[in-house]
Amino acid sequence: MRKLTLLLVTAYFGCSQAFAQSTMLQHPGSICCAQEICHFDPIELIEENLQTTPTENELPIEYAWYELVDDTTTATGTKWVKIPNTNMRNYQPLAIHSQFGGFFMRAARKIGTLPYLFSNIINVKVLSPSNPLCTSASDEVVEGTAVVIAPNPATTSLRVVNRQESILLESFQIFDVSGKILVTGQQIQHNNHDIDVTSFASGLYFLQLFYSNGKTSCHKWVKS
Repeated sequence: MRKLTLLLVTAYFGCSQAFAQSTMLQHPGSICCAQEICHFDPIELIEENLQTTPTENELPIEYAWYELVDDTTTATGTKWVKIPNTNMRNYQPLAIHSQFGGFFMRAARKIGTLPYLFSNIINVKVLSPSNPLCTSASDEVVEGTAVVIAPNPATTSLRVVNRQESILLESFQIFDVSGKILVTGQQIQHNNHDIDVTSFASGLYFLQLFYSNGKTSCHKWVKS
């Protein structure tokens, strides 16, 4: 009888421990991917590429995003800071607050518990203005081109809006990472243009814009 009681108690605590583990966050998931952008380009959306374990469908999850910022009071000259109001799976930073480049990571935890578990770190690198990807065909950087490329990532259509009244947007080209030109467009009207990207495979592309003053600009975009 005593042996049976011991077996039942052991089984009870074993089941209780397994249940407790199943209701805890075991893995924070991961985010993707490293970026290289020109100084006039927006930072692309940082997306989850691996869900938490358990997933948010199995456990109520709270997220927070952290950025490495400059801090002269620390030995490294930087510190990790929680970005306010970022309880979201994916996040699009608006700016970089460190001279060492943009470093971001996502934290996750079961709602109502401590502490957070932290994902991998991704880097957003701003390319030098002299980088070939950030210059025009004449090696002249296009400063302050008030151009909006949206949405980015794009699924079916990519809208190009040029907010400069004195400089017109005349044409464009889209090429892939190998440099192959895929689409050429002419006769853009009113500095606004929608490009059909439905047939593009998912991945990274470049949009080169040609202006009425002879300059060009190059912008990265992603087909989702």
